[in-house]
Amino acid sequence: MNPLIQSILENDAVSCLFQPLVDARTRSVFGYEALSRGPSDGPLHSPLALFDAAEQAGQVAPLDILCFETAVARRAEMDLPGRLFINLTPVGLLTFGQAPDRVLRILERHKVAPADLVFELTEQAILDDYQAIRNAMKNIRSLGISLAIDDLGSGYSNLRAWSELCPDFVKIDRYFTSCVQDDPVKMEFIRAIVDMARAARSLVITEGVETAEEAGELVEAGINLLQGYYIGRPAERPTPGLSDTAVMRVPTVAHEFEITTSTARQLAFEQQTLHPDTPVDQVVRVFHDRVDLAALPVLVRGRPVGVIRRSEFLDQMSIPLRRELYSRRSIDALMDRAPLVVEADLRLDQVSRLVTGANRERVHEQFIVADQGVYIGMASVIDLLRHVTQEQIRVARYSNPLTSLPGNVPIYDWINRAISRERSFVLCHVDVDNFKPFNDFYGYAKGDEALMQIANILVENASPKVDFVGHVGGDDFVVVFQTPDWRERVAKCFVDIVSARRMLYREADLEQGGIVARDRYGTERTFPLLSISVAALECAAPAELNAEELAYHITPIKARAKSQVGNALASERLADLALRAEFKVAT
Repeated sequence: MNPLIQSILENDAVSCLFQPLVDARTRSVFGYEALSRGPSDGPLHSPLALFDAAEQAGQVAPLDILCFETAVARRAEMDLPGRLFINLTPVGLLTFGQAPDRVLRILERHKVAPADLVFELTEQAILDDYQAIRNAMKNIRSLGISLAIDDLGSGYSNLRAWSELCPDFVKIDRYFTSCVQDDPVKMEFIRAIVDMARAARSLVITEGVETAEEAGELVEAGINLLQGYYIGRPAERPTPGLSDTAVMRVPTVAHEFEITTSTARQLAFEQQTLHPDTPVDQVVRVFHDRVDLAALPVLVRGRPVGVIRRSEFLDQMSIPLRRELYSRRSIDALMDRAPLVVEADLRLDQVSRLVTGANRERVHEQFIVADQGVYIGMASVIDLLRHVTQEQIRVARYSNPLTSLPGNVPIYDWINRAISRERSFVLCHVDVDNFKPFNDFYGYAKGDEALMQIANILVENASPKVDFVGHVGGDDFVVVFQTPDWRERVAKCFVDIVSARRMLYREADLEQGGIVARDRYGTERTFPLLSISVAALECAAPAELNAEELAYHITPIKARAKSQVGNALASERLADLALRAEFKVAT
Protein backbone atom coordinates (compact mmCIF):
# COMPACT_ATOMS: atom_id res chain seq x y z
CA MET A 1 0.00 0.00 0.00
CA ASN A 2 1.08 3.57 -0.66
CA PRO A 3 2.68 4.63 2.67
CA LEU A 4 1.13 8.11 2.38
CA ILE A 5 -2.38 6.69 2.03
CA GLN A 6 -1.71 4.23 4.86
CA SER A 7 -0.55 7.07 7.11
CA ILE A 8 -3.58 9.21 6.25
CA LEU A 9 -5.99 6.38 7.06
CA GLU A 10 -4.23 5.38 10.26
CA ASN A 11 -3.98 8.94 11.58
CA ASP A 12 -7.32 10.29 10.30
CA ALA A 13 -5.23 12.90 8.49
CA VAL A 14 -7.93 14.51 6.34
CA SER A 15 -9.50 17.91 6.81
CA CYS A 16 -12.60 19.67 5.47
CA LEU A 17 -13.45 23.02 3.99
CA PHE A 18 -17.09 24.11 3.92
CA GLN A 19 -18.65 26.17 1.13
CA PRO A 20 -22.14 27.65 1.62
CA LEU A 21 -25.16 27.17 -0.61
CA VAL A 22 -27.88 29.80 -0.36
CA ASP A 23 -31.60 29.79 -1.08
CA ALA A 24 -32.49 32.93 -3.02
CA ARG A 25 -36.13 32.64 -1.96
CA THR A 26 -35.34 33.07 1.72
CA ARG A 27 -31.97 34.84 1.34
CA SER A 28 -30.49 32.41 3.85
CA VAL A 29 -28.06 29.50 4.03
CA PHE A 30 -29.51 26.29 2.61
CA GLY A 31 -26.50 24.22 3.63
CA TYR A 32 -22.79 23.58 3.12
CA GLU A 33 -20.76 21.34 0.85
CA ALA A 34 -17.92 19.56 2.64
CA LEU A 35 -14.72 19.58 0.56
CA SER A 36 -12.18 16.99 1.76
CA ARG A 37 -8.44 17.65 1.66
CA GLY A 38 -5.32 15.62 2.44
CA PRO A 39 -2.43 16.87 4.64
CA SER A 40 -1.63 20.46 3.67
CA ASP A 41 2.12 19.83 3.69
CA GLY A 42 2.05 16.76 1.44
CA PRO A 43 1.56 15.83 -2.23
CA LEU A 44 -1.93 14.42 -1.56
CA HIS A 45 -3.50 17.68 -0.39
CA SER A 46 -5.78 18.08 -3.40
CA PRO A 47 -8.83 15.76 -3.49
CA LEU A 48 -7.97 14.61 -7.01
CA ALA A 49 -4.47 13.45 -6.02
CA LEU A 50 -5.79 12.01 -2.76
CA PHE A 51 -8.43 9.79 -4.32
CA ASP A 52 -6.23 8.82 -7.28
CA ALA A 53 -3.67 7.49 -4.81
CA ALA A 54 -6.39 5.72 -2.82
CA GLU A 55 -7.73 4.07 -5.98
CA GLN A 56 -4.28 2.77 -6.91
CA ALA A 57 -3.92 1.37 -3.37
CA GLY A 58 -7.42 -0.16 -3.38
CA GLN A 59 -8.44 2.02 -0.42
CA VAL A 60 -11.21 4.19 -1.88
CA ALA A 61 -13.94 2.84 0.42
CA PRO A 62 -11.96 3.39 3.68
CA LEU A 63 -11.01 6.89 2.51
CA ASP A 64 -14.66 7.69 1.68
CA ILE A 65 -15.69 6.56 5.16
CA LEU A 66 -12.97 8.67 6.80
CA CYS A 67 -13.90 11.78 4.80
CA PHE A 68 -17.58 11.23 5.60
CA GLU A 69 -17.09 10.94 9.34
CA THR A 70 -14.66 13.88 9.39
CA ALA A 71 -17.20 16.10 7.63
CA VAL A 72 -20.05 15.02 9.92
CA ALA A 73 -17.94 15.55 13.05
CA ARG A 74 -16.78 19.03 11.96
CA ARG A 75 -20.30 20.06 11.00
CA ALA A 76 -21.58 18.98 14.41
CA GLU A 77 -18.69 20.70 16.19
CA MET A 78 -19.42 24.03 14.48
CA ASP A 79 -23.22 23.59 14.58
CA LEU A 80 -23.55 24.66 10.95
CA PRO A 81 -27.14 25.21 9.77
CA GLY A 82 -28.94 23.54 6.87
CA ARG A 83 -28.07 20.50 4.78
CA LEU A 84 -24.61 18.92 4.66
CA PHE A 85 -23.54 17.92 1.13
CA ILE A 86 -20.82 15.23 1.12
CA ASN A 87 -19.11 13.90 -2.00
CA LEU A 88 -18.96 10.13 -2.36
CA THR A 89 -17.43 7.92 -4.99
CA PRO A 90 -19.70 5.17 -6.36
CA VAL A 91 -17.52 2.70 -4.43
CA GLY A 92 -18.18 4.58 -1.22
CA LEU A 93 -21.91 4.72 -1.93
CA LEU A 94 -22.06 0.98 -2.58
CA THR A 95 -20.14 0.38 0.64
CA PHE A 96 -22.59 2.46 2.65
CA GLY A 97 -25.55 0.91 0.82
CA GLN A 98 -24.46 -2.55 1.95
CA ALA A 99 -24.17 -1.36 5.58
CA PRO A 100 -26.62 1.53 6.16
CA ASP A 101 -26.49 0.88 9.91
CA ARG A 102 -22.85 2.01 9.82
CA VAL A 103 -23.91 5.36 8.40
CA LEU A 104 -26.63 5.69 11.01
CA ARG A 105 -24.21 4.93 13.86
CA ILE A 106 -21.81 7.65 12.67
CA LEU A 107 -24.65 10.18 12.44
CA GLU A 108 -26.01 9.21 15.87
CA ARG A 109 -22.54 9.46 17.39
CA HIS A 110 -22.27 13.07 16.25
CA LYS A 111 -25.98 13.87 16.73
CA VAL A 112 -26.60 14.76 13.09
CA ALA A 113 -30.05 13.98 11.65
CA PRO A 114 -30.09 11.80 8.49
CA ALA A 115 -32.53 14.26 6.88
CA ASP A 116 -29.78 16.92 7.02
CA LEU A 117 -27.42 14.81 4.89
CA VAL A 118 -27.07 14.80 1.10
CA PHE A 119 -24.69 12.42 -0.68
CA GLU A 120 -23.22 13.83 -3.89
CA LEU A 121 -22.20 11.59 -6.76
CA THR A 122 -20.07 13.08 -9.53
CA GLU A 123 -21.76 12.32 -12.86
CA GLN A 124 -18.41 11.58 -14.52
CA ALA A 125 -17.58 8.94 -11.94
CA ILE A 126 -20.91 7.06 -11.90
CA LEU A 127 -20.51 3.40 -12.64
CA ASP A 128 -22.42 1.74 -15.47
CA ASP A 129 -24.10 -0.56 -12.95
CA TYR A 130 -27.08 1.67 -12.24
CA GLN A 131 -29.02 -1.18 -10.67
CA ALA A 132 -26.36 -1.59 -7.99
CA ILE A 133 -26.40 2.15 -7.26
CA ARG A 134 -30.22 2.18 -7.13
CA ASN A 135 -30.18 -0.69 -4.65
CA ALA A 136 -27.60 1.10 -2.50
CA MET A 137 -29.60 4.32 -2.63
CA LYS A 138 -32.77 2.50 -1.61
CA ASN A 139 -31.04 1.44 1.62
CA ILE A 140 -29.50 4.88 2.13
CA ARG A 141 -32.77 6.69 1.43
CA SER A 142 -34.57 4.47 3.93
CA LEU A 143 -32.55 6.36 6.55
CA GLY A 144 -33.87 9.71 5.27
CA ILE A 145 -30.67 10.73 3.43
CA SER A 146 -30.98 12.54 0.08
CA LEU A 147 -28.98 12.13 -3.16
CA ALA A 148 -27.45 14.75 -5.46
CA ILE A 149 -25.77 14.35 -8.84
CA ASP A 150 -22.81 16.70 -9.20
CA ASP A 151 -21.41 18.33 -12.36
CA LEU A 152 -24.50 17.64 -14.49
CA GLY A 153 -23.61 18.18 -18.13
CA SER A 154 -19.88 17.48 -17.86
CA GLY A 155 -19.80 13.69 -18.24
CA TYR A 156 -20.42 11.22 -21.01
CA SER A 157 -23.58 9.83 -19.44
CA ASN A 158 -25.30 13.21 -19.51
CA LEU A 159 -28.96 12.89 -18.54
CA ARG A 160 -28.99 9.11 -18.08
CA ALA A 161 -27.79 9.31 -14.48
CA TRP A 162 -30.61 11.74 -13.69
CA SER A 163 -33.22 9.49 -15.28
CA GLU A 164 -31.87 6.28 -13.75
CA LEU A 165 -31.25 7.50 -10.20
CA CYS A 166 -34.02 10.11 -9.67
CA PRO A 167 -31.84 12.31 -7.41
CA ASP A 168 -33.28 14.85 -5.00
CA PHE A 169 -30.80 17.49 -6.25
CA VAL A 170 -28.91 18.11 -9.48
CA LYS A 171 -25.89 20.44 -9.53
CA ILE A 172 -25.24 22.07 -12.89
CA ASP A 173 -21.60 22.07 -13.96
CA ARG A 174 -19.87 25.43 -13.52
CA TYR A 175 -19.18 25.61 -17.28
CA PHE A 176 -22.83 26.53 -17.85
CA THR A 177 -22.79 29.13 -15.06
CA SER A 178 -19.75 31.06 -16.27
CA CYS A 179 -20.83 34.27 -18.08
CA VAL A 180 -24.32 32.84 -18.56
CA GLN A 181 -25.71 36.38 -18.88
CA ASP A 182 -23.79 36.77 -22.16
CA ASP A 183 -24.50 33.34 -23.64
CA PRO A 184 -28.09 32.62 -24.79
CA VAL A 185 -27.24 28.97 -25.54
CA LYS A 186 -26.13 28.35 -21.96
CA MET A 187 -29.24 30.10 -20.69
CA GLU A 188 -31.50 27.91 -22.83
CA PHE A 189 -29.72 24.83 -21.47
CA ILE A 190 -30.31 26.01 -17.88
CA ARG A 191 -33.97 26.81 -18.52
CA ALA A 192 -34.43 23.33 -19.99
CA ILE A 193 -32.84 21.82 -16.87
CA VAL A 194 -35.19 23.83 -14.64
CA ASP A 195 -38.23 22.59 -16.60
CA MET A 196 -37.04 18.98 -16.45
CA ALA A 197 -36.34 19.29 -12.73
CA ARG A 198 -39.93 20.28 -12.05
CA ALA A 199 -41.13 17.15 -13.81
CA ALA A 200 -38.50 14.94 -12.15
CA ARG A 201 -39.10 16.43 -8.67
CA SER A 202 -35.44 17.42 -8.35
CA LEU A 203 -34.09 20.70 -7.00
CA VAL A 204 -31.48 22.47 -9.14
CA ILE A 205 -28.25 23.91 -7.71
CA THR A 206 -25.88 26.01 -9.78
CA GLU A 207 -22.18 25.83 -8.94
CA GLY A 208 -19.46 28.30 -9.81
CA VAL A 209 -21.49 31.50 -9.35
CA GLU A 210 -18.79 34.19 -9.33
CA THR A 211 -20.50 37.49 -10.26
CA ALA A 212 -23.63 39.46 -9.47
CA GLU A 213 -24.62 39.27 -13.14
CA GLU A 214 -24.47 35.47 -13.13
CA ALA A 215 -26.43 35.26 -9.89
CA GLY A 216 -29.14 37.61 -11.15
CA GLU A 217 -29.53 35.77 -14.46
CA LEU A 218 -29.77 32.38 -12.74
CA VAL A 219 -32.37 33.55 -10.23
CA GLU A 220 -34.35 35.06 -13.09
CA ALA A 221 -34.23 31.66 -14.86
CA GLY A 222 -35.93 30.07 -11.87
CA ILE A 223 -32.98 28.64 -9.93
CA ASN A 224 -33.17 29.23 -6.20
CA LEU A 225 -30.09 27.40 -4.89
CA LEU A 226 -26.72 29.04 -5.62
CA GLN A 227 -23.13 28.11 -4.79
CA GLY A 228 -19.85 29.77 -5.73
CA TYR A 229 -17.26 32.38 -4.79
CA TYR A 230 -19.81 35.18 -5.18
CA ILE A 231 -21.85 33.55 -2.41
CA GLY A 232 -18.97 32.43 -0.22
CA ARG A 233 -15.54 30.81 -0.51
CA PRO A 234 -14.68 27.46 1.09
CA ALA A 235 -13.43 27.93 4.65
CA GLU A 236 -12.31 25.73 7.51
CA ARG A 237 -14.59 27.55 9.94
CA PRO A 238 -17.37 29.33 8.05
CA THR A 239 -19.52 31.79 9.92
CA PRO A 240 -22.80 30.10 10.88
CA GLY A 241 -25.11 31.76 8.38
CA LEU A 242 -23.87 34.30 5.91
CA SER A 243 -22.67 37.75 6.90
CA ASP A 244 -25.19 40.54 6.39
CA THR A 245 -23.20 41.77 3.39
CA ALA A 246 -23.19 38.37 1.69
CA VAL A 247 -26.92 37.85 2.27
CA MET A 248 -27.73 41.21 0.69
CA ARG A 249 -25.74 40.20 -2.39
CA VAL A 250 -28.08 37.27 -3.05
CA PRO A 251 -30.64 38.32 -5.67
CA THR A 252 -34.24 38.41 -4.52
CA VAL A 253 -36.47 35.86 -6.21
CA ALA A 254 -39.48 37.38 -7.87
CA HIS A 255 -42.16 35.79 -9.98
CA GLU A 256 -43.71 36.53 -13.34
CA PHE A 257 -47.33 37.67 -13.50
CA GLU A 258 -49.30 34.72 -12.24
CA ILE A 259 -52.08 33.26 -14.33
CA THR A 260 -53.07 31.48 -11.15
CA THR A 261 -52.50 33.23 -7.85
CA SER A 262 -52.91 29.99 -5.89
CA THR A 263 -50.32 27.28 -5.35
CA ALA A 264 -50.37 23.53 -4.88
CA ARG A 265 -50.09 24.06 -1.13
CA GLN A 266 -53.66 25.39 -1.10
CA LEU A 267 -54.97 22.19 -2.67
CA ALA A 268 -53.32 19.86 -0.14
CA PHE A 269 -55.52 17.97 2.32
CA GLU A 270 -54.62 15.56 5.09
CA GLN A 271 -54.68 11.88 4.27
CA GLN A 272 -53.86 8.66 6.06
CA THR A 273 -50.35 7.51 5.17
CA LEU A 274 -48.64 4.13 4.90
CA HIS A 275 -45.13 2.75 5.40
CA PRO A 276 -43.66 0.36 2.79
CA ASP A 277 -43.77 -2.38 5.46
CA THR A 278 -47.55 -2.06 5.94
CA PRO A 279 -49.17 -5.50 5.30
CA VAL A 280 -51.30 -5.83 2.16
CA ASP A 281 -54.24 -7.23 4.17
CA GLN A 282 -54.27 -4.11 6.34
CA VAL A 283 -54.49 -1.87 3.27
CA VAL A 284 -57.37 -3.98 1.89
CA ARG A 285 -59.29 -3.38 5.13
CA VAL A 286 -58.58 0.36 4.99
CA PHE A 287 -60.00 0.68 1.47
CA HIS A 288 -63.05 -1.43 2.37
CA ASP A 289 -63.74 0.69 5.47
CA ARG A 290 -63.10 4.04 3.74
CA VAL A 291 -64.94 4.13 0.42
CA ASP A 292 -63.99 7.81 0.03
CA LEU A 293 -60.25 7.08 -0.29
CA ALA A 294 -58.90 7.33 -3.84
CA ALA A 295 -55.22 6.86 -2.95
CA LEU A 296 -52.88 6.39 0.00
CA PRO A 297 -49.36 7.86 0.03
CA VAL A 298 -46.43 5.69 1.15
CA LEU A 299 -43.79 7.53 3.19
CA VAL A 300 -40.35 6.85 4.62
CA ARG A 301 -39.29 9.35 7.27
CA GLY A 302 -41.81 11.87 6.01
CA ARG A 303 -40.78 11.66 2.35
CA PRO A 304 -43.03 10.10 -0.32
CA VAL A 305 -41.65 6.93 -1.91
CA GLY A 306 -44.81 5.57 -3.49
CA VAL A 307 -48.59 5.56 -3.65
CA ILE A 308 -51.36 2.94 -3.54
CA ARG A 309 -54.35 3.79 -5.75
CA ARG A 310 -57.67 2.32 -4.78
CA SER A 311 -58.92 1.20 -8.19
CA GLU A 312 -55.65 -0.39 -9.31
CA PHE A 313 -55.01 -2.03 -5.94
CA LEU A 314 -58.48 -3.56 -5.57
CA ASP A 315 -58.37 -4.73 -9.18
CA GLN A 316 -55.15 -6.57 -8.37
CA MET A 317 -56.72 -8.12 -5.27
CA SER A 318 -59.75 -9.35 -7.26
CA ILE A 319 -57.64 -11.56 -9.53
CA PRO A 320 -57.95 -15.23 -8.49
CA LEU A 321 -55.18 -16.34 -6.09
CA ARG A 322 -53.64 -12.81 -6.09
CA ARG A 323 -55.10 -12.03 -2.63
CA GLU A 324 -53.66 -15.25 -1.18
CA LEU A 325 -50.32 -14.64 -2.86
CA TYR A 326 -49.84 -11.12 -1.49
CA SER A 327 -51.84 -11.18 1.77
CA ARG A 328 -48.78 -11.86 3.92
CA ARG A 329 -46.48 -9.47 2.04
CA SER A 330 -45.92 -5.76 2.56
CA ILE A 331 -47.39 -3.01 0.42
CA ASP A 332 -43.88 -2.30 -0.91
CA ALA A 333 -44.50 -5.07 -3.49
CA LEU A 334 -47.57 -3.41 -5.01
CA MET A 335 -47.10 0.36 -4.66
CA ASP A 336 -46.42 2.73 -7.55
CA ARG A 337 -42.78 3.68 -6.99
CA ALA A 338 -42.90 6.74 -9.26
CA PRO A 339 -45.89 8.77 -8.07
CA LEU A 340 -46.46 12.32 -9.20
CA VAL A 341 -45.11 14.59 -6.44
CA VAL A 342 -45.38 18.35 -6.93
CA GLU A 343 -43.71 21.06 -4.89
CA ALA A 344 -46.09 23.02 -2.70
CA ASP A 345 -45.02 26.43 -4.02
CA LEU A 346 -45.65 25.67 -7.70
CA ARG A 347 -48.38 27.80 -9.27
CA LEU A 348 -51.47 25.86 -10.29
CA ASP A 349 -50.93 26.43 -14.01
CA GLN A 350 -47.49 24.78 -13.61
CA VAL A 351 -49.03 21.92 -11.62
CA SER A 352 -51.67 21.46 -14.32
CA ARG A 353 -48.97 21.04 -16.98
CA LEU A 354 -47.24 18.41 -14.84
CA VAL A 355 -50.43 16.49 -14.11
CA THR A 356 -51.62 16.45 -17.72
CA GLY A 357 -48.17 16.20 -19.34
CA ALA A 358 -47.87 14.16 -22.51
CA ASN A 359 -45.26 11.93 -20.88
CA ARG A 360 -47.82 10.64 -18.37
CA GLU A 361 -49.71 7.56 -19.53
CA ARG A 362 -52.86 8.50 -17.64
CA VAL A 363 -54.15 11.23 -15.36
CA HIS A 364 -54.86 9.88 -11.88
CA GLU A 365 -57.47 11.25 -9.48
CA GLN A 366 -54.97 12.42 -6.88
CA PHE A 367 -51.31 13.37 -6.55
CA ILE A 368 -48.88 14.11 -3.71
CA VAL A 369 -47.90 17.60 -2.53
CA ALA A 370 -44.51 18.06 -0.83
CA ASP A 371 -42.46 20.93 0.55
CA GLN A 372 -38.77 20.53 -0.32
CA GLY A 373 -39.46 16.80 -0.71
CA VAL A 374 -41.30 16.43 2.64
CA TYR A 375 -44.90 15.21 2.39
CA ILE A 376 -47.61 17.69 3.38
CA GLY A 377 -50.75 16.16 1.85
CA MET A 378 -52.66 14.82 -1.13
CA ALA A 379 -54.43 16.91 -3.77
CA SER A 380 -57.30 16.21 -6.15
CA VAL A 381 -57.09 16.72 -9.91
CA ILE A 382 -60.73 17.86 -9.90
CA ASP A 383 -59.91 20.62 -7.38
CA LEU A 384 -56.86 21.59 -9.43
CA LEU A 385 -58.77 21.97 -12.69
CA ARG A 386 -61.58 23.86 -10.96
CA HIS A 387 -59.12 26.40 -9.51
CA VAL A 388 -57.23 26.80 -12.80
CA THR A 389 -60.45 27.34 -14.76
CA GLN A 390 -61.69 29.96 -12.30
CA GLU A 391 -58.38 31.83 -12.45
CA GLN A 392 -58.27 31.77 -16.26
CA ILE A 393 -61.78 33.17 -16.44
CA ARG A 394 -60.83 35.90 -13.99
CA VAL A 395 -57.71 36.87 -15.92
CA ALA A 396 -59.52 36.85 -19.30
CA ARG A 397 -62.26 39.08 -17.87
CA TYR A 398 -59.74 41.75 -16.87
CA SER A 399 -57.37 41.60 -19.87
CA ASN A 400 -57.20 44.33 -22.51
CA PRO A 401 -59.06 43.08 -25.62
CA LEU A 402 -56.55 44.61 -28.05
CA THR A 403 -53.17 43.69 -26.56
CA SER A 404 -54.33 40.84 -24.24
CA LEU A 405 -52.19 42.42 -21.52
CA PRO A 406 -53.54 42.48 -17.95
CA GLY A 407 -55.89 45.39 -17.28
CA ASN A 408 -56.57 47.55 -14.23
CA VAL A 409 -57.71 44.86 -11.79
CA PRO A 410 -54.73 42.49 -12.27
CA ILE A 411 -52.37 45.50 -12.38
CA TYR A 412 -53.51 46.60 -8.93
CA ASP A 413 -53.52 42.99 -7.70
CA TRP A 414 -49.95 42.43 -8.87
CA ILE A 415 -48.63 45.63 -7.28
CA ASN A 416 -50.42 44.96 -4.00
CA ARG A 417 -49.02 41.39 -3.91
CA ALA A 418 -45.52 42.77 -4.45
CA ILE A 419 -46.07 45.22 -1.60
CA SER A 420 -47.39 42.48 0.72
CA ARG A 421 -44.27 40.40 -0.02
CA GLU A 422 -42.10 43.42 0.82
CA ARG A 423 -40.59 43.48 -2.65
CA SER A 424 -38.75 46.49 -4.03
CA PHE A 425 -39.79 47.53 -7.53
CA VAL A 426 -39.99 50.44 -9.97
CA LEU A 427 -43.51 51.43 -10.99
CA CYS A 428 -43.56 52.98 -14.48
CA HIS A 429 -46.50 54.68 -16.13
CA VAL A 430 -46.01 54.73 -19.90
CA ASP A 431 -47.98 57.27 -21.93
CA VAL A 432 -47.91 57.26 -25.76
CA ASP A 433 -47.34 60.83 -26.98
CA ASN A 434 -49.19 62.21 -30.02
CA PHE A 435 -51.34 59.10 -30.36
CA LYS A 436 -54.67 60.86 -30.99
CA PRO A 437 -53.53 62.84 -34.05
CA PHE A 438 -51.83 59.69 -35.39
CA ASN A 439 -55.03 57.70 -34.87
CA ASP A 440 -57.20 60.38 -36.46
CA PHE A 441 -54.88 60.88 -39.43
CA TYR A 442 -54.03 57.25 -40.28
CA GLY A 443 -57.25 55.62 -39.07
CA TYR A 444 -58.20 53.24 -36.26
CA ALA A 445 -56.63 50.15 -37.83
CA LYS A 446 -53.23 51.84 -37.99
CA GLY A 447 -53.77 53.20 -34.48
CA ASP A 448 -54.40 49.67 -33.17
CA GLU A 449 -51.26 48.50 -34.97
CA ALA A 450 -49.23 51.25 -33.26
CA LEU A 451 -50.54 50.26 -29.81
CA MET A 452 -49.76 46.61 -30.52
CA GLN A 453 -46.22 47.55 -31.62
CA ILE A 454 -45.64 49.56 -28.44
CA ALA A 455 -47.10 46.79 -26.26
CA ASN A 456 -44.75 44.26 -27.88
CA ILE A 457 -41.76 46.56 -27.35
CA LEU A 458 -42.57 46.92 -23.65
CA VAL A 459 -43.01 43.16 -23.22
CA GLU A 460 -39.83 42.30 -25.12
CA ASN A 461 -37.74 44.65 -22.99
CA ALA A 462 -39.17 43.49 -19.66
CA SER A 463 -37.95 40.33 -17.98
CA PRO A 464 -40.56 37.58 -18.49
CA LYS A 465 -39.67 36.13 -15.08
CA VAL A 466 -39.65 39.11 -12.75
CA ASP A 467 -41.20 42.16 -14.46
CA PHE A 468 -44.85 42.92 -15.20
CA VAL A 469 -46.49 44.71 -18.15
CA GLY A 470 -50.12 45.84 -18.11
CA HIS A 471 -52.40 47.90 -20.35
CA VAL A 472 -54.46 50.46 -18.43
CA GLY A 473 -56.45 51.32 -21.53
CA GLY A 474 -56.17 53.53 -24.61
CA ASP A 475 -52.57 54.70 -24.94
CA ASP A 476 -51.60 54.18 -21.29
CA PHE A 477 -49.49 51.25 -20.09
CA VAL A 478 -47.92 50.19 -16.79
CA VAL A 479 -44.58 48.39 -16.41
CA VAL A 480 -43.38 47.20 -13.01
CA PHE A 481 -39.66 46.46 -13.06
CA GLN A 482 -37.93 44.28 -10.49
CA THR A 483 -34.80 43.94 -12.59
CA PRO A 484 -31.95 46.20 -11.41
CA ASP A 485 -31.13 47.34 -14.98
CA TRP A 486 -34.55 48.89 -15.53
CA ARG A 487 -33.12 52.18 -16.85
CA GLU A 488 -31.24 50.33 -19.61
CA ARG A 489 -34.45 48.46 -20.47
CA VAL A 490 -36.39 51.73 -20.77
CA ALA A 491 -33.62 53.17 -22.97
CA LYS A 492 -33.88 50.09 -25.22
CA CYS A 493 -37.64 50.72 -25.52
CA PHE A 494 -36.85 54.23 -26.78
CA VAL A 495 -34.53 52.82 -29.45
CA ASP A 496 -37.08 50.20 -30.54
CA ILE A 497 -39.87 52.77 -30.84
CA VAL A 498 -37.73 54.92 -33.14
CA SER A 499 -37.21 51.83 -35.33
CA ALA A 500 -40.93 50.94 -35.25
CA ARG A 501 -41.89 54.35 -36.61
CA ARG A 502 -40.52 53.34 -40.02
CA MET A 503 -43.29 50.74 -40.32
CA LEU A 504 -46.03 53.01 -39.02
CA TYR A 505 -45.49 56.29 -40.91
CA ARG A 506 -45.34 57.20 -44.56
CA GLU A 507 -41.91 58.21 -45.79
CA ALA A 508 -42.94 61.84 -46.31
CA ASP A 509 -44.18 62.15 -42.72
CA LEU A 510 -40.97 60.63 -41.39
CA GLU A 511 -38.89 63.13 -43.37
CA GLN A 512 -40.81 66.14 -42.06
CA GLY A 513 -40.76 64.80 -38.50
CA GLY A 514 -44.48 64.35 -38.01
CA ILE A 515 -48.01 64.71 -39.34
CA VAL A 516 -49.32 68.01 -40.76
CA ALA A 517 -52.97 68.24 -39.72
CA ARG A 518 -55.49 70.57 -38.10
CA ASP A 519 -55.83 70.59 -34.32
CA ARG A 520 -59.08 70.81 -32.38
CA TYR A 521 -59.17 74.58 -33.00
CA GLY A 522 -58.90 74.24 -36.76
CA THR A 523 -55.30 75.45 -36.89
CA GLU A 524 -52.94 73.58 -39.19
CA ARG A 525 -49.83 72.36 -37.34
CA THR A 526 -47.25 69.61 -37.30
CA PHE A 527 -47.80 66.87 -34.73
CA PRO A 528 -44.51 65.16 -33.77
CA LEU A 529 -43.87 61.47 -34.31
CA LEU A 530 -45.07 58.90 -31.80
CA SER A 531 -42.96 58.61 -28.67
CA ILE A 532 -43.43 57.49 -25.08
CA SER A 533 -43.20 59.38 -21.81
CA VAL A 534 -42.19 57.18 -18.90
CA ALA A 535 -42.84 58.24 -15.32
CA ALA A 536 -40.92 56.00 -12.90
CA LEU A 537 -41.45 55.73 -9.14
CA GLU A 538 -38.70 53.73 -7.38
CA CYS A 539 -40.35 51.90 -4.49
CA ALA A 540 -38.13 50.26 -1.86
CA ALA A 541 -40.51 47.76 -0.19
CA PRO A 542 -43.35 50.31 0.32
CA ALA A 543 -45.13 48.25 3.00
CA GLU A 544 -47.30 51.12 4.30
CA LEU A 545 -48.86 52.03 0.92
CA ASN A 546 -51.08 50.33 -1.64
CA ALA A 547 -51.34 50.43 -5.43
CA GLU A 548 -53.89 53.26 -5.44
CA GLU A 549 -51.67 55.47 -3.28
CA LEU A 550 -48.65 54.79 -5.50
CA ALA A 551 -50.73 55.86 -8.51
CA TYR A 552 -51.37 59.18 -6.72
CA HIS A 553 -47.65 59.68 -6.07
CA ILE A 554 -46.71 59.02 -9.69
CA THR A 555 -49.07 61.68 -11.13
CA PRO A 556 -46.69 64.68 -10.81
CA ILE A 557 -43.85 62.61 -12.27
CA LYS A 558 -46.03 61.93 -15.33
CA ALA A 559 -46.43 65.68 -15.84
CA ARG A 560 -42.64 66.13 -15.81
CA ALA A 561 -42.12 63.33 -18.32
CA LYS A 562 -44.84 64.70 -20.65
CA SER A 563 -43.30 68.17 -20.58
CA GLN A 564 -40.22 66.86 -22.43
CA VAL A 565 -40.04 66.45 -26.21
CA GLY A 566 -39.76 62.96 -27.71
CA ASN A 567 -39.05 59.78 -25.77
CA ALA A 568 -38.52 60.84 -22.16
CA LEU A 569 -37.98 59.37 -18.71
CA ALA A 570 -38.68 61.15 -15.41
CA SER A 571 -38.08 59.32 -12.15
CA GLU A 572 -38.32 59.83 -8.40
CA ARG A 573 -37.66 57.70 -5.36
CA LEU A 574 -40.69 57.16 -3.17
CA ALA A 575 -38.53 57.73 -0.09
CA ASP A 576 -37.53 61.18 -1.40
CA LEU A 577 -41.16 62.12 -2.02
CA ALA A 578 -42.04 61.07 1.52
CA LEU A 579 -39.17 63.16 2.93
CA ARG A 580 -40.29 66.20 0.98
CA ALA A 581 -43.85 65.79 2.26
CA GLU A 582 -42.62 65.53 5.84
CA PHE A 583 -40.41 68.62 5.39
CA LYS A 584 -43.32 70.59 3.94
CA VAL A 585 -45.58 69.70 6.85
CA ALA A 586 -42.85 70.51 9.39
CA THR A 587 -42.23 73.97 7.93
